Amino acid sequence: MELPDLGTSSRLHTEDVCKLGICGEYGGEGVWIVMIPSFDQSMRDTFHPFNWELILSHADLLMSFGCHTIWIPYKFAKMNQPYTQSLLLYAYQSSASALVRVLRESGHSAIKPKHGAVFANIDAEGTRPSVLAQRAGIGKAAMGELVDDLERLGYVRRSHDPNDRRAKLVVATTAALAVIRTVHDFNQGLEDQYRRLLGAQAYESLRSSLQAISPRDDLQPRIPRQCS
Repeated sequence: MELPDLGTSSRLHTEDVCKLGICGEYGGEGVWIVMIPSFDQSMRDTFHPFNWELILSHADLLMSFGCHTIWIPYKFAKMNQPYTQSLLLYAYQSSASALVRVLRESGHSAIKPKHGAVFANIDAEGTRPSVLAQRAGIGKAAMGELVDDLERLGYVRRSHDPNDRRAKLVVATTAALAVIRTVHDFNQGLEDQYRRLLGAQAYESLRSSLQAISPRDDLQPRIPRQCS
């Protein structure tokens, strides 16, 4: 299969391209830049291919000619990049795994990520199971299983609701408060890590973007560190 005739290919030598990193959209023009980082960043050839699929299939050949930046249609790039939702999930999974390790090292080896639905949403004075389920976005039966599990492990207890003797409250025990303190400390450390990694401006931009996507301001855990 022969490479298509690229015609007059525009050469681009600009710091704007360097700022895009491994891949990114350039100039809002609906074009995606794929960068091969094995080449020197000061030398960049940019092509507007007539047949992008064929170009990509011959990437090794193009690299042998010194091309390491290829422009392909944005719609194709979107198909070959993780969804934003997936990236958010990956970030959560990474932090959740790290938190479980910290809790294990702190003597709470029985705590799993699923238990966060309780620890994040319980109030200092106790919370009804139905409210916990609503806050966590899971069913009452699923929340009941989590509460049963944590009660068996000694992290919560059930007590009568003083406002309604027919209702029950799920109350955090001393062991649960220790977990919540650890979670607060871990989360604060993670915030500091994000700020160092991204820089102050990108860090604030990330937070603003996430709040625009999901405009909620609930504090989690709901029990403040000073009360835990």
